[in-house]
Amino acid sequence: MNCCSSFLYPCSGVLLATASAWFGQATMAGHDSGSQHQFTGFQKYFNSYTITGRRNYVIATYTSIAMLILYFKLRPKKQTPAVANK
Repeated sequence: MNCCSSFLYPCSGVLLATASAWFGQATMAGHDSGSQHQFTGFQKYFNSYTITGRRNYVIATYTSIAMLILYFKLRPKKQTPAVANK
């Protein structure tokens, strides 16, 4: 029987969560939070498995956007040559 056709448990994962609670199994949604991965070098600080790695990507992205905005706002303007009046 498909969980979508069940009257009591729609397809929202309630059946799985209820079964896990009945049988004492703690199951979390999503992938493992990096406990099985040992990162080195660049991947230690920038990865998609840990909250810290994701945060570092966000900080780097926002910093680069802010630096681009500041660069274009603060760069010297090009001087146009003066047109001689005739």
